[in-house]
Amino acid sequence: MTRCLLVEPENDLLTPAYVHGKLEKCQEMVSEKSSLTLTEVEDLIKIPFKRTDVVPRTGFLNSLQEAIRIMWDTDPDDALYVPVAPSLGTASK
Repeated sequence: MTRCLLVEPENDLLTPAYVHGKLEKCQEMVSEKSSLTLTEVEDLIKIPFKRTDVVPRTGFLNSLQEAIRIMWDTDPDDALYVPVAPSLGTASK
């Protein structure tokens, strides 16, 4: 399923802006653990972002507290993903 989401052109992907920043912070660790060069890791990270709209924090901040409440029993770390699509008016896609 993940592969299909990343490679099928008809899929529209959204992610909160913090994800890109977190990935950038992990590049050296990924490079060391994977035996890839830092440039190779950077290139790999760019691939999913070619088709992913990055939603700035202000695009979903108003809905974040409600999302945390909804996700609390499941995984509060995923709460940032809940308000992203509705905040852009894409919930019906």
